[in-house]
Amino acid sequence: MVIDSPVATCRAVRKKDGTPCAGIPMPSGYCLAHDPGLKDKRREAARRGGQNKAKAVRLRRLIPPRLAPIFDRLEEVLDELHARKLDPRIGSSMATVAAAMCRLLAVGELEERVRSLEESSKNRKG
Repeated sequence: MVIDSPVATCRAVRKKDGTPCAGIPMPSGYCLAHDPGLKDKRREAARRGGQNKAKAVRLRRLIPPRLAPIFDRLEEVLDELHARKLDPRIGSSMATVAAAMCRLLAVGELEERVRSLEESSKNRKG
């Protein structure tokens, strides 16, 4: 036995296939995606989301500021290698040196954090 329960849905119709939208309506009768009164807010949210979603922006946030110049130079080297303006052996050497620099910086930062934790631990006990 199938029970038909009347559930309110959005008044909009999907453009792709003409079926009614199944979204939960707001007081306007439209869902968040279709409410004409929220068009500007949706557009602004999409713009902000698109800017922050860009892979380059996300990657920039992951890179420690001290490593940003190294990353920038390696990015240039990649472009030069792709354009065949740089000998691949030079690019490979640069990448090897950059990787060593990154490891050294990472170890240094970890040692600094451990030192800080040890000092705060001594201050609590002392």
